[in-house]
Amino acid sequence: MREVTEQKEAQERLRESEERLRLFIENVTDYALLQVDTESRISSWNTGAARTFGYKEEEILGQQMSTLYPPEDAVRGDAEKDLELALEHGRFEDARWMVRKDGSRFFGRWVTTPMWDETGELRGFAKVLRDETERREAEQQMRASLAEKQALLQEIHHRVKNNLQVITSLLSIQASRIENPQVAAVLADTENRVRAIAALHETLYSSQDLASIEFGSYLKQLVRDLVSFYSVDRKRLQVTVTTEDLVVDIGQAIPLGLIVNELVTNALKHAFPGDRRGTVQVELGYVRSSIDAEKGQTLDEGLGRLTVQDDGIGMPPGLKFDETRSMGLHLVNVLVEQLRGTLELETAAGTRVTIEFPLAGFVSGFVEDGSNFYS
Repeated sequence: MREVTEQKEAQERLRESEERLRLFIENVTDYALLQVDTESRISSWNTGAARTFGYKEEEILGQQMSTLYPPEDAVRGDAEKDLELALEHGRFEDARWMVRKDGSRFFGRWVTTPMWDETGELRGFAKVLRDETERREAEQQMRASLAEKQALLQEIHHRVKNNLQVITSLLSIQASRIENPQVAAVLADTENRVRAIAALHETLYSSQDLASIEFGSYLKQLVRDLVSFYSVDRKRLQVTVTTEDLVVDIGQAIPLGLIVNELVTNALKHAFPGDRRGTVQVELGYVRSSIDAEKGQTLDEGLGRLTVQDDGIGMPPGLKFDETRSMGLHLVNVLVEQLRGTLELETAAGTRVTIEFPLAGFVSGFVEDGSNFYS
């Protein structure tokens, strides 16, 4: 009697379990849940599959899985290959165009999994599919919109660069017509500052990434342009640039470019009077001691370091960047503040300026004294 009772209870539990499974399958409407046998015939079909494909259960059961594939894919045997790959890898995920009952097509993504019984015999395959046509169209529209915006940004950078080049030409013409050498020198310095910004926009115009720039290559070109502009005698002055592949965003690139422009210009113009010989060195790299490798921090989460040094006559003793009346040096001080960086000046043997600045979490904007340089 007890065995009969336990058997009835077991049967009831099984019936309840099967009922819960049936309700679960039937009430899933966002996903098509279906099964196919080992001969690729459809053997199970839920409400979601009916809604997705348009076939009622009695219409599709026993039909080949290839019925749901576009004719050209069905002829290639893609439905059967799907099952073969699922057997080979234990599961197979695919994304492809499918066909509804009315002949319309939709883009579906699904997973196929082999079903084995307790004896290890293959009983068929379970498939879970979702219609992702709208999502795919939205992604395509987003990609098209992004490409359009990228092209627009490139065109903006190109036009800004062209306009800045016009300004540099006007400044050059104006400087050539001024007899006062001090005024002409001021115009030449301004021309170089505008040229440095124009070169950045040219670099961004030809770059794949419009939000950031590999600063090392730009730095080398900037220094080459300055050497050419001031007609540096290579036999008298050696100018070297050493850089790492340091990437900065445009909010950092412009103040950094202007800082280099000011410091190198100052060295070329004032550090080697007469026929004095010497060297100017520009270095850019990561401050490796600023990161904690054990915490998984990367170099781009630490500090960058820019160094400009020369072995020339040096600056006046006791000079402070934040108190100088020189427009160029005052500009450097303001730009370092904008970078949220620190500046160190050494004048023991020539001049050495070292600037460290954060690479991660930088937000360009106004500095405390209200100045704002292209941020």
